[in-house]
Amino acid sequence: MPAQKKRSRWGSVGCLFLFALPFAGVGVFMGYLTATAIVDWYSMRSWVRVDAELVAVNLREHSDSDSTTYEVTASYRYFHDTREYTGSRVGLHGGADNIGDYHRDLYSELSSRRGKTVSCFVDPDDPSQAVLHRGLRFELVGFYLLFVILFGGAGFGIMATGLYGSRALKREEALKALHPEEPWLHKQEWQEGRIRSSTRAAFIASAVFAGTWNLISLPVLVFAHEQVFDPDNRIALIALMFPAVGAGLAFWAGRSFVRWRKFGESTFEMRTLPGVIGGPLEGTLRTSVDVRPENGFEVTLSSIRRYRSGSGKNRRTTENVLWQSSYHVARDRSHGGVPLAFHVPFECSPTDVDDTDNQKIWRLEVAASVRGVDYHVQFDVPVFRTEYSSTEPAEEAGANAAPARAYRIEVPLAQQLIKSGARVEQTTSGKRFVFPMARHLGTAAGLSVFFVVWSAICVGLWVSDAPRLFPWVFGLFDALLLLGVLDVWFFSSHIEVRPGGLTYAAGLFGGRRRHLSSSDVEKVGPKRGMQSGNKLFYQLEIRERDGSARVAAKRLPDLDTAERLAKEIESILIGGVLP
Repeated sequence: MPAQKKRSRWGSVGCLFLFALPFAGVGVFMGYLTATAIVDWYSMRSWVRVDAELVAVNLREHSDSDSTTYEVTASYRYFHDTREYTGSRVGLHGGADNIGDYHRDLYSELSSRRGKTVSCFVDPDDPSQAVLHRGLRFELVGFYLLFVILFGGAGFGIMATGLYGSRALKREEALKALHPEEPWLHKQEWQEGRIRSSTRAAFIASAVFAGTWNLISLPVLVFAHEQVFDPDNRIALIALMFPAVGAGLAFWAGRSFVRWRKFGESTFEMRTLPGVIGGPLEGTLRTSVDVRPENGFEVTLSSIRRYRSGSGKNRRTTENVLWQSSYHVARDRSHGGVPLAFHVPFECSPTDVDDTDNQKIWRLEVAASVRGVDYHVQFDVPVFRTEYSSTEPAEEAGANAAPARAYRIEVPLAQQLIKSGARVEQTTSGKRFVFPMARHLGTAAGLSVFFVVWSAICVGLWVSDAPRLFPWVFGLFDALLLLGVLDVWFFSSHIEVRPGGLTYAAGLFGGRRRHLSSSDVEKVGPKRGMQSGNKLFYQLEIRERDGSARVAAKRLPDLDTAERLAKEIESILIGGVLP
């Protein structure tokens, strides 16, 4: 690694600590305030109650452009051991705030007793110290703890991550020095060829994210419930979206916990180290518990570009699936593992994780439908170009993949298409493949919800005082979203193929029919389609000899299905073979 890049990495660790320091400082300071309040409250339990004359009481308001805070001030006289004292401390917590109605309620109570006798609590060891209200304000302590957890947790968490990262960086640099020409040996887990699943890490990440979100959003209901549920302030109901999302995140974290406790950690033992670009990726999945799904395991290998964009609080990480392939496999009952094998196309990009802002990773996912929470694990696996890389096509992972092929579950093409919402019909001279509208309700519903939320943001920007540029830019993206929503709900197609010719129509509400002879068709093949989450759909493209290419089917579930469908159409069209 160049010296400049190495210094950049170490400099990033130092910057990480500097970035985390203010957050940790806020957390420590608020923790100090919380601890001081609790210690004072505990010590005041032994203070003695005496009568006092309330001389004066006031409610001070401190207003600025954002909010108004309140503070009750008072003056009172009391006697202790025949000696007169003057006190001004009102409550356990000093200063002004607007957490709840504490100050206004207390002022209402004390103002009615101005010039009269009230009770105060006196420190017997130092009678000059007294207080009118010694109760602990749990809502204020909760507010302090919110800062302790969010800011302190973020600050010290970032520091811990930086410290762990610096140690991992040292180990990685040592491995790179030992294996300069073998990048698949630069990480300890890759070097051993035994890659652990991220089930536990996924649970921790989901729990932290859900907890942080709810700690921020739930106070909306606690401290601003009057404004939220005010019938004359309907716009404030939008704030309920945040606790609603928090409930969904909590459910997600709960499922992640149940999955981790139910299945434990799984391990992928690589037979080929590394996986080879233009060659095989092979290995065996080992599970902590005996998982025997009725329909086998669905195995997916994905090439993913992970990149970061934006800056500051607008910085985000995006994953773009470049290539993806899936199939089903059964467990090897004699050895207790799940043998896996893929052939990686030569055109794909190898693993590249040196630049944290722009990485190429390979992810292996294994899922199975079982009773209760489904089984699902994923592994980041090393895939590189080696001396065994070849441009020659190969079936699955080549000749060495025979053990894995023996356990592969060959799902008939018609069954796979029907599972994805399509229909396969036999005609008198060939076959008809029908792809109706709204076949993927989950994808359509998710995109529609996002479109509605984004449209609401656009409306809010339009009616607000925001610069006109913002609603126009957001509205342009909203128009693109609308096109996507129309496509997933209303795009449909059908392909009728027979020896020597085919007829197809594709588009919104069916599109226009086209008739082609076998001599007009140059190739029928798969094409990368839309991405939903980390699921990559494929399209079927018909390329004509005049150079034009048109999409004949969308949202095919995986590359294998798209390739088999293309092969079947070509075998009927050109070879006259009816499978």
